Amino acid sequence: MRGETRPWTCPQCGFNYLNKSNYSKKINEILKDRDLKTKKQLRDVAQLIRVNVPSDSGRDKYYFFLYNVKEVDNTTLLWGLDQFYKGKHYLKGKGYAYLKAVILSRDKNKEKISENEKKMIGSAPPTVT
Repeated sequence: MRGETRPWTCPQCGFNYLNKSNYSKKINEILKDRDLKTKKQLRDVAQLIRVNVPSDSGRDKYYFFLYNVKEVDNTTLLWGLDQFYKGKHYLKGKGYAYLKAVILSRDKNKEKISENEKKMIGSAPPTVT
């Protein structure tokens, strides 16, 4: 094992055990691929969490949240942020962990949710020419 470099970064959350890193720089790297609407919504919800959930007020918590949802598309991310905001979950003490669970579960289940909605509501009628 001597001389061998080992990755000290957690694959799940991105925490590096050896380095105290600059989270602002890493946050900007993750957000550079997002569109302006998504960045604004993320910033607004992060501000609400920072003010109302003291345990999640650090930049490191925000970075770990972004690291976990970086593979999620903008549509699903905006949906989750909107649900979190509309439900005012930040006032109930729910922070990034809850928001992450909402977004990731929607991302995993969106095909089945769509299928179930078609069963309940039905599909569009066929076009007649």
